[in-house]
Amino acid sequence: MTLAIDARGLSKAYRVGKTRQQVLKDVDFNAHHGRVTMVMGPSGSGKSTLIAALSGLLRPDQGQVLALGENLWQKNSRNVDRFRLAHCGFIFQGFNLFPALDALGQVVQVLRYYGVRGREAPPPRSSPSASAGCCTRSPRSSQGERSSALPSRVRSRSHQR
Repeated sequence: MTLAIDARGLSKAYRVGKTRQQVLKDVDFNAHHGRVTMVMGPSGSGKSTLIAALSGLLRPDQGQVLALGENLWQKNSRNVDRFRLAHCGFIFQGFNLFPALDALGQVVQVLRYYGVRGREAPPPRSSPSASAGCCTRSPRSSQGERSSALPSRVRSRSHQR
């Protein structure tokens, strides 16, 4: 199987007050195309930090990540963002939503990063009142109703959707 990710010598530390907390120390990791790969460990063991470093969300202090044959951390930040947009998908532990955008606006914002414009992607809406009448509710679904809800008004389970 082809190697999708090959990371070598990843290290990352954070400062907590005057203390330096080492989260990753010389970690090697690889994942192959077509295989399910899981990162497991106890709370605080560095799983989220590792995944963030592997995907271009967080620059490690040391080490390299070859993702799809490209050295991720030799790219400039704009190209790391483009790589992540094109090749990485995330389900976060925390919900990283824009608090001022309703549900449809959250989706439209991502579409804009992909270059979708005009009628294909309506402008992001900043409040449910600004979108009055924009979404209709179908008889079989309440998605139209939910699309105008701000994150603070939606159940936490719905954030993942």
